[in-house]
Amino acid sequence: MSKRIASCILLFLLPLTLSGCWSKFEINDRTFISGVFVDLADDSSTVELSILTILPNRISSSASGGVSTSGTIPYGVVTKTGRTLSEAFMSIQTDLTRRISWGQTRVLVVGRDYAEKGMKELLEWTSRQPSFPLKAHLYVAPRKAKELTTLTPVYEQSPSEVLSEFANLHTSVETDMKQFLQGDNSKLGNAVPLLMMSEIPMVSEKGRLSPWAGKNGAALFQQEKMVGTLDNEAAYLVAWVQQTPRYLIYSIPLDGGYCSVMLEELKSKIRPHVDGDRIRFTLSLTGEGKVLGSDTLLDITNSDTLHKAEADLNSKLKKELQDLLRKTQKVQADIFQLGSLVEWWYPRTWEQLRENWSSEYREQVSFDVNVAVTIQHLNAEGKPYWMID
Repeated sequence: MSKRIASCILLFLLPLTLSGCWSKFEINDRTFISGVFVDLADDSSTVELSILTILPNRISSSASGGVSTSGTIPYGVVTKTGRTLSEAFMSIQTDLTRRISWGQTRVLVVGRDYAEKGMKELLEWTSRQPSFPLKAHLYVAPRKAKELTTLTPVYEQSPSEVLSEFANLHTSVETDMKQFLQGDNSKLGNAVPLLMMSEIPMVSEKGRLSPWAGKNGAALFQQEKMVGTLDNEAAYLVAWVQQTPRYLIYSIPLDGGYCSVMLEELKSKIRPHVDGDRIRFTLSLTGEGKVLGSDTLLDITNSDTLHKAEADLNSKLKKELQDLLRKTQKVQADIFQLGSLVEWWYPRTWEQLRENWSSEYREQVSFDVNVAVTIQHLNAEGKPYWMID
């Protein structure tokens, strides 16, 4: 073939690469889901799916922050029921004028009844959605997940944005769908943030009682089922072990008052040891504290007083962590996924324990707990201001 003919063929084929996309779907014909809420229906035999989407036609580009200035709510909620999540989803899509897109999903909330019954279908459904973000934050509602769509987003544009920002602040336990799926697939446990809801009078709502949401500890999961709960104090320790929070604040009783300490540089270390049929984990927590305030008559700058405060805090944290670990063993929920450490350090042992790890975790595992917190900074003030000469 001559060079001339080859060049002509090449010139003929090149325009074919510029044909563009033949399966495009205009962005104006899509609706982007920011929050998914899953419940058991009232009859407990069907599932209830709710989606929260932002309404672009109600957001003013000229308004500060791009929020609605007409007093209308800039987001919508659609709820449908079905024998399966797929049926409920199809019912929602049928009634919408736009095609649903999962790309902007930030939070997934499950109702408490649904979590206690088991989330196997939800895990299967979300993992098979190619566009569903596995980094979406997972929460458990105190009652119905759908109730969270009614919370008042005082500082944000929508309820799902409020829940997303909870996780972004790194103040307590955090779990996303990827982490949960990994734990479930390995037959281990998970700790998922548990929410609370109440009604309080809000100045921003002209004093009216309005729904308010916040974190309220954590829910314990053994694989896909919720088997227990933790209070806020225990949830903070879980977050510390997972090295999630940037800081924690504790108050230590001292001589009729309290010394408040901010702990930073929070680190944890876990090391497994196999001894015959028994498995022992050494769990160590470290942190550096600085005094935020002290209303005790004791001189906090005195080395003996400072060391007593450190010893009291370490003793308190050690006991709380031991109580937390015993509780997880009682419900057979390996929320720190310690089994994966056994697999890493002792793969042959893990092969023998894998199938019955939940019972092995309860019966054959023991813990050595070490807490070493040092108070190194007194901030700008050495003594309480009323003791300064």
